[in-house]
Amino acid sequence: KTSWPELVGVEGEVAKETIERENSAVNAIVVAEDAQGDTQFRCDRVRVRVNENGIVTRTPQIGKTSWPELVGVEGEVAEETIERENPTVNAVVVKENAKGDTQFRCNRVRVRVNENGIVTMTPQIG
Repeated sequence: KTSWPELVGVEGEVAKETIERENSAVNAIVVAEDAQGDTQFRCDRVRVRVNENGIVTRTPQIGKTSWPELVGVEGEVAEETIERENPTVNAVVVKENAKGDTQFRCNRVRVRVNENGIVTMTPQIG
């Protein structure tokens, strides 16, 4: 699970416990809704934004991680869309059968395109 809209209006600490119970791969942190601090995207962190009364004010979420709707779109358009929808990632257009770095990176999205520059696989973080 990557998003918890049902937690808006709930006490922050309760939301934190719920998120960590439902997705053991993430660390939920409760922060003030106007907190600046570290804005770096991390696959293993969910910010729970609360008001002055400790109540969740926004949907806690990891961030958009895949874009199935971009299959069939031009690669450059997909790249721009991904970076606009999740500015914490770097979208990279590559040929669909290209080899290369196979390490998982939570700040990268490979956009695989065919010889005509059309996206052939669902772009996703990795």
